[in-house]
Amino acid sequence: MDVDGDAAVYIHGYDRHGTGVSEHAIARPEYSAVYLNALARFNAVLARVDCSRDALSTIDPVLAECGAHYTAWRHRARCVEHLVQAATSDADARAVLEEEFAYVEAKTVAAPKNYQVWNHARVVIGSFDANDKIVIARAFAHVDAALALDAKNIHAWTHRAWCVARFQATRSWKEELEYTAAVLRDDDWWNNSAWNARFHAVEIGTRVGLAGSSDVVQDITTRELAFVKESLQGADDNESAWNYLRGINTLTNEYVTDTTDDSYKDNLADASLQLAREFAYAKPPNRHAMLFVADALAMNAQRTTDAKLIADAKATFNALMTIDPVRVNYYVARINRLETAVRLELAYPERWPEPNTAATT
Repeated sequence: MDVDGDAAVYIHGYDRHGTGVSEHAIARPEYSAVYLNALARFNAVLARVDCSRDALSTIDPVLAECGAHYTAWRHRARCVEHLVQAATSDADARAVLEEEFAYVEAKTVAAPKNYQVWNHARVVIGSFDANDKIVIARAFAHVDAALALDAKNIHAWTHRAWCVARFQATRSWKEELEYTAAVLRDDDWWNNSAWNARFHAVEIGTRVGLAGSSDVVQDITTRELAFVKESLQGADDNESAWNYLRGINTLTNEYVTDTTDDSYKDNLADASLQLAREFAYAKPPNRHAMLFVADALAMNAQRTTDAKLIADAKATFNALMTIDPVRVNYYVARINRLETAVRLELAYPERWPEPNTAATT
């Protein structure tokens, strides 16, 4: 298709007016002739607000040259929506969506780290009935294929979480915990994306299953503490696992609010701190575990202004300077921050509300 006169004004596509780059421009993009011609056709479609199948065919050449073209992806979604609405039967509408599903399946393989293609995938999949078992199976097969290529692809993990939420009538967050456990155990304990996905599943599952009872939270956090312990047996220097343990403690403080359950929060904090101490003072010492200990001591020292806790926290930060000299300035800053916080606490004892947290010496 040749560029017609109406489209010629858009051929450079450099600025919002469609008039090209000024001769005084500081930097002129060196677009290829193929891309410029594809942009010309696409911009002509935009000018006509054309959402036909012919219009849809002008978008792929643009995306082939620039997969991150936001406007092209957005108009592609509009075209698909228009074609579905214009379909004369449910079968025709489904055919449009299935064709576009195949398109995003190919695109996510070709560009698995592209935000736009995953966003478009959610638009397409979200247009199907949420109880369609064929679509559900295909959606999870699609995202699992991406994770098979790269198990740390955070875009794919985010999409998988969306799929669980979208198809929660047939998929549960408990199943997602089983899935992430398998990925971490069988593949790689160091997969930070899988740890993030697991925490998301725990957080959502806790909120959904809470039902006003702290028993659910206690069961979950006790199980997750055991899971962290298991992971540390083979990968104790894994920062992801230690950060995950912090998150589990935070989750407990957030959801276990009944004062009668304070003992449970204290027990979890104590168990976590004891676990961290085992690794912090091993040979060789573990800096992630030692920082966990230092954080717990500093938090409790600030809350209580206890002289021994303050001294222990400072001593732990000083020990970190020895085993982790690269971050000396950070540990010095943490000591200074602790001293400032304690001074404020002593000067204004009612400044902050009593936190729902516990850490013992």
